[in-house]
Amino acid sequence: MIQLANPIGRRHVQGSSKLTVMVLCLSMKQLQRVCGGIIRDEKTNFIQAYSRRMASCSILEAKLWSIFYGMRLAEDCGVQHIIMESDSAEAVNHLMEHSYDNHLLFHLVQEIKR
Repeated sequence: MIQLANPIGRRHVQGSSKLTVMVLCLSMKQLQRVCGGIIRDEKTNFIQAYSRRMASCSILEAKLWSIFYGMRLAEDCGVQHIIMESDSAEAVNHLMEHSYDNHLLFHLVQEIKR
């Protein structure tokens, strides 16, 4: 089960782990990004963290890739229920609403949802 959440004022739900994702910009000139996140259990104990350097891409694409990597890592760690937090309303909207087949990031959004 995946639950998307706005990080402000959101608390853990019993029996759920929380994935908090982030994206940093290394160089505005070259559009280099670093994505990463932290997975914590319901008591906010550390489970796993990840980071990846990314090629040139948009902030939205970097946020979605960060969510993708975090969800796969959570799955590999045996997490069954997860609350995903992101500071990107645009990324969360893409995941919660219907994505159009012709959208540039459609396939990535579909992979995250599966």
